[in-house]
Amino acid sequence: MFTPEKTARYENLVALAAQEVMQGRPPLAGAVELELTIETSPPVSWSKAKRVAALAGQIRPTVKPDCSNVLKGIEDAMNGIVYVDDAQIVQLSVRKIYSETIGAMIVVKAVAHD
Repeated sequence: MFTPEKTARYENLVALAAQEVMQGRPPLAGAVELELTIETSPPVSWSKAKRVAALAGQIRPTVKPDCSNVLKGIEDAMNGIVYVDDAQIVQLSVRKIYSETIGAMIVVKAVAHD
């Protein structure tokens, strides 16, 4: 299976950030919930009023990157670091918003047994 170089670099960056956050703790072994917020900046060509509306959440980004593509890269990158395998993810929340900064906020929580 071939992973494009750009994707591999992105996954390596996510993996390094995950290792830093985990601080040597072992990966979660049970069911987990993953919450992902993808942050992208509004176009510089937009008026000040439109940018303010976008940053206030009144306009949502409907352009690339695709939520599903970002999610898959993040899931794969955190395998063996945050959780043993991304198959453990039993609940997902993904959203894409405009922000002053570009990036992704990721929260992974262990799911309590019923």
